[in-house]
Amino acid sequence: SGRPVDIRLWSARKQRADAIFFTDDNFIGNRKFVKELLHAIIEFNATTDVQMQYITQVSIDLAKDDELLELMYEAHFNRVFIGIESPRKESLKEANKAQNVRSDLVSDVRKIQSYNIDVAAGMIVGFDHDDESIFQEQFEFIMESNISWAMVGMLQAIPRTPLYERLQRENRIDFSREAATNTTLEMNIVPKNMTKEELVAGYHWLCKQLYGYGNYAKRVIGNFKEYAKKPKVKIYFPTFLQLKILLKTFRYYLLTWNVRRLHFSIKILKYVLLHKPFLLYDAIVHLVSFKHLHSYVYDYLEKAFNEKVAAFEHSVIQSKQSMALAYEELHKRAAVVSQKVAKAYDELKGQVATVGEYAAKEYEELCHKATALNQQAAHAYDELRKQAQDLSQHAVHEYNKLLQHAASAVNKQMLKAEFDELRKQLAAFNSSLITAYDELRKQALALNAQVAAAALPG
Repeated sequence: SGRPVDIRLWSARKQRADAIFFTDDNFIGNRKFVKELLHAIIEFNATTDVQMQYITQVSIDLAKDDELLELMYEAHFNRVFIGIESPRKESLKEANKAQNVRSDLVSDVRKIQSYNIDVAAGMIVGFDHDDESIFQEQFEFIMESNISWAMVGMLQAIPRTPLYERLQRENRIDFSREAATNTTLEMNIVPKNMTKEELVAGYHWLCKQLYGYGNYAKRVIGNFKEYAKKPKVKIYFPTFLQLKILLKTFRYYLLTWNVRRLHFSIKILKYVLLHKPFLLYDAIVHLVSFKHLHSYVYDYLEKAFNEKVAAFEHSVIQSKQSMALAYEELHKRAAVVSQKVAKAYDELKGQVATVGEYAAKEYEELCHKATALNQQAAHAYDELRKQAQDLSQHAVHEYNKLLQHAASAVNKQMLKAEFDELRKQLAAFNSSLITAYDELRKQALALNAQVAAAALPG
């Protein structure tokens, strides 16, 4: 046939390829076209005696199309990669994964596996709705859905994307980590609901849990148990390279003193040989891939994590030293300030003493003035009283004198009237004398109050 797909597939076959990866972000985006393509692949497979395996990337919507699943099974698609991202609905909304929000993810994954199609998943931690509980939640979801290859990563913001622009507006881009990658346990974002250290530690824990011997074996066997279709396998003799890989794999897992590694491989091989021997090739693929995944997590990633922890501890030590130096410098400055305060206090105390002496002197002068005024008032009072007594005596003398010279009653009556008038004048004089005395006394009291106020402290 001269169809483009046949030409490409035959070209790959001439290069002795036994697996082809269709690099499309969503292989099933155009359903009509992809179904036509799958029919062409099925026809091509019938013309070759070599078992070809196909891998691609799809959305979780594949689980909703039984016809498409059947065609992919018939065409020997044995693995698909799905960007599931997170089991948490709010985090999926952040990632604009509407199809994942509407889906029962575990059921859909198992539906795809039932067509003998292994599901590899891309998972992300570090969304704004992720907190420290997300790592356990991710682990439980991956284990429950038996996703053997879970490609977990920490969220990274790629420049010129909506995520990057939003985090930049929120001042949550770490520009010192622009080239951050998961392999270095670095990220260029500032998490919202946990610290960077908590995110790195949780990510490291999750990877170790997923790629430990027991958990990985459990997922591989659980995945194989979901396979419900009859095998579409052609029997053929393996190539020299495949035999070499097979022997190296058996030697690594079976001829070892590492008991956990030995039990791990025997557990998977035993299940396959007893229940589904047609999956031996897939089991070998899982054993080979696990060797690298386990080594990456427990050797490379562990080393990177320990280095990051050591760097963090070193930075903590440096921070403590810097704080100690800063405290010592602050203590020195506080001592200088204390000396200045003590000096200022002494100066102020001297000024207060000087002011006190001046106030005492002023008080003494006011006391002298008050005493002199009191004496002056008393002297004026005595003088006025003496004048009043003299005036009274003079009035009585004049009255007696007038009585002696009065010749008649009329004269006596006139004299009496004059005497009464003189007596009224005397009474008025006495009243003015008392008023003047009271005014002097008030002035003396006011002066005494002024002296007392001047004597009060402050």
